[in-house]
Amino acid sequence: MRRLFRYFYKLSVTTQIFLIVFCLILPINIISLGFAAFTQSAYVQQSRDAAWHTGKLYMNALDERIDSADTFYSSEVDKNAKLLKLRNHKEGEEYAADATIYWQDLSSRVKSFMEADAYFFYLSNEDYANVAIKTDLSNLRTPLKAYIQENAVEKQQKKWFIDDVDGEKWLIHIFNVHDFYYGAMIHLGLLEEEIAGNLSVEGCRVSIDSQPVLEPDDGFVGVDVSGERSAATVHIWMERKEIMGKLPMVQQIGMVLVVIYVLCIPVLLLIIRRIFIRPMNALDHAMDELETGNPDYRMPEAAGNRETSALNRKYNSMADNLKNLRIQVYEKELEKRDIEATNLRLQVNPHFILNCLNIIFSMAKSEKLPEIKQFTKYLSGYLRFSLWHTHGTVRLQEELACVENYLQIQKMRFPGAFTYMENVDPSLENVRLPSLLILNFIENSIKYALTMGNEIEIIVIARREDDFLVLSICDTGCGIDADTLEVLRSGEILNNASGKHIGIWNCRRRLALKYGDQAYMNITSSPGGGTQIFIRLPLEEDEKDESVNCG
Repeated sequence: MRRLFRYFYKLSVTTQIFLIVFCLILPINIISLGFAAFTQSAYVQQSRDAAWHTGKLYMNALDERIDSADTFYSSEVDKNAKLLKLRNHKEGEEYAADATIYWQDLSSRVKSFMEADAYFFYLSNEDYANVAIKTDLSNLRTPLKAYIQENAVEKQQKKWFIDDVDGEKWLIHIFNVHDFYYGAMIHLGLLEEEIAGNLSVEGCRVSIDSQPVLEPDDGFVGVDVSGERSAATVHIWMERKEIMGKLPMVQQIGMVLVVIYVLCIPVLLLIIRRIFIRPMNALDHAMDELETGNPDYRMPEAAGNRETSALNRKYNSMADNLKNLRIQVYEKELEKRDIEATNLRLQVNPHFILNCLNIIFSMAKSEKLPEIKQFTKYLSGYLRFSLWHTHGTVRLQEELACVENYLQIQKMRFPGAFTYMENVDPSLENVRLPSLLILNFIENSIKYALTMGNEIEIIVIARREDDFLVLSICDTGCGIDADTLEVLRSGEILNNASGKHIGIWNCRRRLALKYGDQAYMNITSSPGGGTQIFIRLPLEEDEKDESVNCG
């Protein structure tokens, strides 16, 4: 037996399920379902036919009652002396006595004949209505009178219609001759109860209506039967379980099948629990451990069938990868935040701002209003861009606009100390690059390459090479000594006598975080020979017009 279970565990889940269903459940289910479906369908159809015939008998009887009521009124309208007298009353004349006599005649008609449950008449010029109604419905006489007074004029028509009167459903026919309205009414609620009581299936729902009724849910079987003399349709719904209750032999066979099925259930549950539920619970527990922050939890790989073992191995591999990925993401996010903070600190240079304020103060003392306006414009554009865009990407034209603002400020600080030139491919204006990338190197040229009494030249070149953007930022300043250049090229932070310099290191790290190995940066320089920065990064074009105002 143990060997058999071991062999069984080595099979695939699909094969295991097939064997279980085939050996225990499938034959019983096929026989029981096939037999039950056939017998149920046949008996349901028989019940539908029986309900339809019952409904048809009552709708035919309703048509006969309608014919009798219409015939009665068609003969009454021009022959009954009391009715003629009521019709011929002039406005304001006495009519109460004649109305009472005519009502008594109608009451006698209601008691003696079965065609209508109520007769009524209404004098619109006197707003007088009266209803003759069967004794067992006498409590409905008052709401019927109110209904006739309110609706007789509006709803009189040549055919019978269905309406609700104080929560009771009535089939109504209203005639009129000038200001005299009369007609008959049949109580549909009594008819619905009578039809329901004569159906072979108990607990049926019967409704007579003039509009199509939506089918109920699958627990019911519906039958509709329409009348010929009115807009009434009887809707009969029978519960399937009540119909099935009339099948004693089928029930006995079904019970035998159910007993057999129940005897198989414990065996099936034991097998399913051993093969499926236990491994799934173990996997679910492992997922919970991972979700609640325990990335070190692992599952035994050799457990259960082939698929379960494979799932356990994949879970363990996923947990290992997820743990490493979370560490990498966390470290990368920390580094990104640190670089963004560093970039912001680089842009918020208090010495630069104080120098600018001093220049504005000096120009104000000299009453150089146009120069102040121009200088303030350049300064606000520079600060707006550099402080708002400490991370992310911007368009090349936006970056160059900020560079122009910065250089215009420096030209006013150091007149004639440098010249600036751009050589930019016009098709690259909407290419995106990390913000403040060019500006950082331009600032370095002003800070370190500029010497008093010597005019230098600063050049920015942007060109396209295949799918890459190539930038060159060059100056003709004093250059960089070999030791400093070696530190900058190695990607380390420069520490010298003037302090810690992190601008170039920051740019290099930002390129590495965003583009990885696809980005390239190189620095060439020599003392007295100027400095050249070469940057190569993937081309990222943006056609949307979302330019930043740097002016």
